[in-house]
Amino acid sequence: MTADTWGQNQWLKKPQDVLVSRGGNVTFECQSPNNSTNIVWTQGPKVVFNNGYRTVVTPLHFSLTTPFTLSITGVQDQDAGQYGCNVLDYGSVSAQLTVAVLPGLPSLTLSHLGDIFREGESISMTCQSVGGKPLPTITWMKNGVQLVMPSMDVTGNVSRSTLNVTLSHSDHGANYTCFVYNLLNEYQPLIVSRIFSVQYSPIISFDPFGPYTVRLGQPAQVTCLVDANPSVNTVTWQKDEHILPNVQPVLSFKAVSRQDSGNYTCYAANSLNSATPTRLSIYISVVYPPNVTVPSSLTVQEGTPLSVNCTVDANPDPWEVKWEKINGDGSRVQVSRSQSLVMTNVSRSDQGSYSCQASNRLSIADSAATENVESKATMTLFVSYPPGLAVISKVFNISIGQKLVLTCSADPEGYPSATFQWWKTDKELSQNASFVIDKVSLSDTGNYTCIPRNSQGSGLSAQVTVSVNEPPSLTTTLPETMTDVINSSQFPVSAVVSGYGSHLMINRVGAGDFGSYQCVAVNVMGNVTQTLTITTKSTPEAPFDLKVLDTTWESVHLQWTAGFDGGYIQQFKLQYQETDDKGSGMQEKPDEAINVTWYNVTGLKPSTTYKLAVFALNFLGASKPSTTITSQTSGTQCGCHKMSMDVIREMLI
Repeated sequence: MTADTWGQNQWLKKPQDVLVSRGGNVTFECQSPNNSTNIVWTQGPKVVFNNGYRTVVTPLHFSLTTPFTLSITGVQDQDAGQYGCNVLDYGSVSAQLTVAVLPGLPSLTLSHLGDIFREGESISMTCQSVGGKPLPTITWMKNGVQLVMPSMDVTGNVSRSTLNVTLSHSDHGANYTCFVYNLLNEYQPLIVSRIFSVQYSPIISFDPFGPYTVRLGQPAQVTCLVDANPSVNTVTWQKDEHILPNVQPVLSFKAVSRQDSGNYTCYAANSLNSATPTRLSIYISVVYPPNVTVPSSLTVQEGTPLSVNCTVDANPDPWEVKWEKINGDGSRVQVSRSQSLVMTNVSRSDQGSYSCQASNRLSIADSAATENVESKATMTLFVSYPPGLAVISKVFNISIGQKLVLTCSADPEGYPSATFQWWKTDKELSQNASFVIDKVSLSDTGNYTCIPRNSQGSGLSAQVTVSVNEPPSLTTTLPETMTDVINSSQFPVSAVVSGYGSHLMINRVGAGDFGSYQCVAVNVMGNVTQTLTITTKSTPEAPFDLKVLDTTWESVHLQWTAGFDGGYIQQFKLQYQETDDKGSGMQEKPDEAINVTWYNVTGLKPSTTYKLAVFALNFLGASKPSTTITSQTSGTQCGCHKMSMDVIREMLI
């Protein structure tokens, strides 16, 4: 160590401590500010140079290369020591020379013979080096990592360090290195090493690490990583208590299901532990959104309590379960924050749709993110209660023959939906909401009662009165004409209109009572009229509406309508004449009068046009002829005559 008796800042140059190996060269410099050359160099107590001159004890390999520089070449062990520089009338300074020797090459000995080791064995490794100056330091490293310094043992010039190790699987292939160094080779130490081959039972790890989380329906794969020496013989998997038919290190799922959640154990064995294989377990958690189950519908009697449980299957468990009521506009109102929907006294206003919603958070393996997921299920709540007051649709004036529809509802409607009983007096008519009569008659007039009912009871009845209207109609027919009633003491005439009778009575009929009388019946639906003529007896009136029904080559078939018979039985005759006949006049047929209103005039000429008329006869005489018509016979003579169906039909009427 450099010593300075005057202060270091006052020297231009001063000697420095030096470490040199045997045979090396060393220089010491010493110069004061006044550049004085009156310098004495000492080695310990000996003076080796005095004012530039050697002394008797100065070694030959010592020299002054400058007045201020002491040089030593081929340094020997005895050159070690303290060297001083004394400047006359100024001061002195010193420095240490250390002569170092490299330690000897290290050797490594083991307490265990052989090259094969097993885990759990304890061994000692001794690293030894001979010589070295200064004495060497011995350190240990394992795979390049510094180990805790064990104690050193120095005997003479032999340095030793012993490292005690209990071997484990981590020592297999490990490189234990001993480092030996002193000041000369501190940065290039001498080394000796040993790589161990250690046998050990299987060590299991998983890729990915557990617990392993996977989304429902996704593929999954877990690898059983096995480290062993010697290599493993078998690798098996077990789920819970069941051995899986998979002897491979990789456990694969194409698409995981809920049932795949569980504890999986990997077993591995080599020749060291075949009786008790190594095992390690990993938990596979199949996560999935909530599966919510509620009754699709539920019917509860009004006034009773209600408790409905919302069943939720989810992994992980839901962090929230709540019930909401869904309003008609789609808005929602929360009614419960638990899995149970509870009502102590159900009312009809509680009827509607309810939704149970469950939420959980899914975290996926290899991801720090979580996903919040929701699931819902809907239940319709029906509240049963009896119907209220029956309401019957209005009935307006209805006429006979029209369709009658009576419709009944209930307010409130009640649940379940009401059925409706229709009654008229004591007779049940129908059990439908609507009662229909396709064509009403007068007998349908009356009071109709509707009673709503459901399984919860009956509502209040309602009644409607139905009045069936009809226009008047005559149920008796008056004679069109009455004759020969002069001086009758009484002349009674009766008419009945839809059950209502009307009577005309004329006492002692005279000429002034002759004429036409009308029986008129009127109501809001319409009216009906019938005319009666009172007259004296006379010849018949002329027939009218004469027409030809059919013709042949020698006949014309006629038909007509009879007029008033004048008060006596009337008969008919026909008149006919060729249109070209100017002299003979009208001929009559038949010879005897007939009492029917049709006749076939025969014996006519073919292809001839005739004028035809008909007149009536009674006890008082003949009527005027009817309006004359013309008809031409056909020009073809045949021995047969086929009358048309229309003609036959007219004759039969």
